[in-house]
Amino acid sequence: MALKMVENKLDDLTVLTFLLEKLSGMTYFVLKDKNRARETSPLALKLFMIPGISEVEFMDGTLTVKGLFGESSSFGKEMVFETVDEHVSSDEIILFEDYDKEPIEEKVEETKEEKMSISVYSEITPNPSTLKFVIDKTIVDEPLDVATIEDAKEKSPLAVELFAITDVSGVYLGKNFVTVAKNGGNQWAEYEDTIITCIKDFLSENKNAVKKGYTGAVSTEYTEVEKKIIKVIEEEIRPAVAMDGGDIIFKAYEDGIVYLQMLGACAGCPSSTATLKMGVEMRLKEVVPEIEEVVQV
Repeated sequence: MALKMVENKLDDLTVLTFLLEKLSGMTYFVLKDKNRARETSPLALKLFMIPGISEVEFMDGTLTVKGLFGESSSFGKEMVFETVDEHVSSDEIILFEDYDKEPIEEKVEETKEEKMSISVYSEITPNPSTLKFVIDKTIVDEPLDVATIEDAKEKSPLAVELFAITDVSGVYLGKNFVTVAKNGGNQWAEYEDTIITCIKDFLSENKNAVKKGYTGAVSTEYTEVEKKIIKVIEEEIRPAVAMDGGDIIFKAYEDGIVYLQMLGACAGCPSSTATLKMGVEMRLKEVVPEIEEVVQV
C-alpha cells in the first residue's frame, strides 16, 4: 500500500502527516530532539538527522513531522517522505516497547566551554563493506561490537545514532576508532561525511559512547593452554587487526581446535579466511603445537 501524506502549514512550519496502521491504538506521544529519540524511536532519530526538523508526533494511526524547510524548497519534505517510506516498508521498529518511559541520560550543559574539539578521519579497510573512522581520543575502555539497533539501545548511544544513518548495518567501537559496516550498493562517499559529522557532534558534547552501567565483561577461568593462546591474541593479533578497523576475539579451545570470532572490519572480510589460516593459525601453532586448526564462529 502506498504511503499517504498530507501537508499543512502552521505559522512558518510545514506539517507533514502520515497515515500509519502500525500506530493504531497508541496514545499521543511527542519528541522534540534527537536525544530523546535515541532512547525511544529509531524512525524519529532518522528524521531528526534531516535539517529543519523540529518535532515528531505519534498518535492513533498517524505520524506527524513538523519542520522549517523554507518557502521554495521541497528537498526537506522529499527527504522526510523517503525516510518514512523506506523505514516503514522495511518493517523496521518505529517505537521501542518502552517508548513512553523517561530516558535515563546524563545531563550535558550546552556551553561553548564544555564543547570539545574532536578530530575524526576515515581510513579504508580490507573489507569493502566497512570503513574505519579514527578519533583523536579514547572512546571506550574495551572494544564493543554492536550488531543491531536493538543491540545499540542496550549498549551504546553513539551506535544508536549511527544506525539512524541509511544503510548502516553494523558498528564496532574500538579504543580510538569506530568501524561502520553498510549494506546496499551505494558508495562510501555518500555516507562518509554524514558519519564523520555524527561522531564529531556526539563526542564533542562529552557524551559517553557506551551506555552508563553497561558492561560486557564475563569472568572466566582459563586453562594454561588457553592462557597461552589468549596471550598471543591479545599482545600480537588484536593490535595488528585493529589497525585495519577489525578485531579477533578468543571464544573457546576444545579438542585441538581454537574458535575465534571476527569483528569490525574482519567480519565478512574477503581476506578473513586467509588471515585465519596463513596468519593466526600458523602463529598459534608455533606457541601451542597441539593446536590442529583455527576456525571462525
